Order: sequence, then structure tokens, then C-alpha cells
Amino acid sequence: MKLYGFWRSLATYRVRVAFALKGLKAEEVSIDLLKDKQHGDDYLAVNPQGVVPALILDEPGPPLFQSLAILEYLEESGRRWPSADRSPGQELPGEGAQGRRVAPQPLARALDAQGA
Repeated sequence: MKLYGFWRSLATYRVRVAFALKGLKAEEVSIDLLKDKQHGDDYLAVNPQGVVPALILDEPGPPLFQSLAILEYLEESGRRWPSADRSPGQELPGEGAQGRRVAPQPLARALDAQGA
């Protein structure tokens, strides 16, 4: 697979995070948005919308545009998230009782500050 994106693009970052979580690798091609490279003929041949990210798949078919479409493809491609591969009862950091204990603290502090 080949992922076209830009390092400052949050949409590209979202896709890169999903790739990392799924343990997938893709060749990355930088499209410099600051230099308006997304409107160049080379990139418009890949993505006529002229936006990043774009994903070229290994199998035949059109490229995928927009981060949410790419994330949906990754989810439907059958690759499992690492959390699905762990043994029953095994928790990742931030999950389980510890994660639930940490999350409500800002709300509890705000309520305490208001005297509620």
C-alpha cells in the first residue's frame, strides 16, 4: 500500500495512527501542502479531489480518499486490532478500573469547586 499525506495534516495523522494500531505498513509519500503540491498534475492523477490523505491499495481498484473512508476500509479488511488478540482478562493501559478511575477526575474536581 502507498499512503499519500502530509506530516501536518490531522487527517493523515489519523490514518497513520490506525496503521500503527493495526500493525500495518505502507509506503508513505509526502505531499507538501504548504507548497501547494496537492494541486500538481502528479498528485491530481492519484487523487482528483486534491486532498490528503489518499491510499493506493495493493489489490486492483481505485485509490481511497478521505481519512474516514480509509479507516472504514482498514476496519472491514479483516485485520484485527491488537486488543482483540490479547488473552481474556488482560487489560491494556487506560482500560478497566484504572482507566475508569482516571477519566472522571476532572468532572469530580469541577463539581467539588462548585460545592456540589
